Amino acid sequence: MEIVKGYSGVRMYLNIYCLSFPQELDNPFKTLVTISNDSDSYDVLADRFEGGQRLLLPPEAADNIIYRLLNNQSLTISVGRYCSEIIPEGFAKSLFKI
Repeated sequence: MEIVKGYSGVRMYLNIYCLSFPQELDNPFKTLVTISNDSDSYDVLADRFEGGQRLLLPPEAADNIIYRLLNNQSLTISVGRYCSEIIPEGFAKSLFKI
């Protein structure tokens, strides 16, 4: 997970280097991402960059992830065969540096 802050606001990317993120059958420029924690789960469609190793999450999903991590909640992000747990330890300190 990578967070970038610029003139257009905060953008959150998912990067993977050993696999390619899967593409949606009806839109090769999108990928389904599942974001979950102990109490709930939801899906979003992320923009898939050329090569399939980088995704841009929608702003609402990025805001939700940031909110949960700042509130000390762990998350799991799943995309195709790829799954990663995001823990909040040190997140607030790192976020405020950008």
